[in-house]
Order: sequence, then C-alpha cells, then structure tokens
Amino acid sequence: IRQGMRTPQMHELTPDQQEKLDRHRAGLDQYLEERMPLLVDFCGRLELPEPHRVLIEAELFLAPIDDWVAQQELHDDENQADRVWLASRLGYFLGELLAQRFHGCWFVDDNPNGRYFGNCVVGQFSHFPNGRVDPTVAIWELLDQPVGRSLAQLVEQISSELVELARKVST
Repeated sequence: IRQGMRTPQMHELTPDQQEKLDRHRAGLDQYLEERMPLLVDFCGRLELPEPHRVLIEAELFLAPIDDWVAQQELHDDENQADRVWLASRLGYFLGELLAQRFHGCWFVDDNPNGRYFGNCVVGQFSHFPNGRVDPTVAIWELLDQPVGRSLAQLVEQISSELVELARKVST
C-alpha cells in the first residue's frame, strides 16, 4: 500500500517508462474483462454456492476462500504453473474485494515515482483516494508463506493500512 506521491513538478517519462505505461494501459480492459469469468470459475471450482455473486459481493467469499488457501501446500520448486494460476485468481479476488469494500476501482498506476508504476492496481478509494494496492504483489507475498497462511488477515492488514493512511492524510 502506498500513498500517491505528489511532486512539485512532474518530470517527463523516460521512453521505457512511457512504453510500459502505454502497454499496460492498452491491456487494462482485457485484464478487467478476464477477471470476471476467472473469478466465477474459481469460486465454482471451490464448489462455493452461487459463484457469480463474487462479482458483486466478494466479501461473502472471503471466509471460504481463506479456509481453502490456508490448507494449500505450495512449494516454490514444484508446479510453478499452478502457483501462477492460483496467484492470478487470488489477485483478482483480493483486488475486487478491496474495490468493493472501499468503493475504489482498478487502474494502471501512472506515478513514475511510485513502487507500483505501470502496474494494475486498486485504488482511488472514496475515503482515501491516494491509497493504492497492487493485489498481485500482496498475493505473491501471501503464497510464499507456509500452510496456515491467512488471506483474511492479509485483507485486514491492508484495510488497516488504508484507514491509517486516510487518518494521516486528513490531519
């Protein structure tokens, strides 16, 4: 999580930065369109009831997905394709949950000074517009934890950090 940095004068982007930003902006619509069927399919594979509801009520799916994630044995050296598959679905889920919970949206971070420059992030939240989260980064960190990892704790940690950010900005 980070606050959008404001610099007294914005510098021009390097050609590499501009290319990365343009490429990721061009792919944003496809990224967002693919998240919906992937999330519904993921919840269906977990045999969760009414999996389509994840698109409008992601909060209902946090506890069962958290329980499932906690039990998964993930090893760095085995089945990297499975880890990527899982990380993409969990990243979409985390981003969607945060966007719904805090009334935010998905966008490509265009702050060249930021940690998430050029990445697809969730932010522009109604009460803390400068906060942003890269769900993919957060999920990879979660998946590197041993069995017993908690998606719900990660969500609460991020939520607390966003609330603290809002408090700092308002004072």
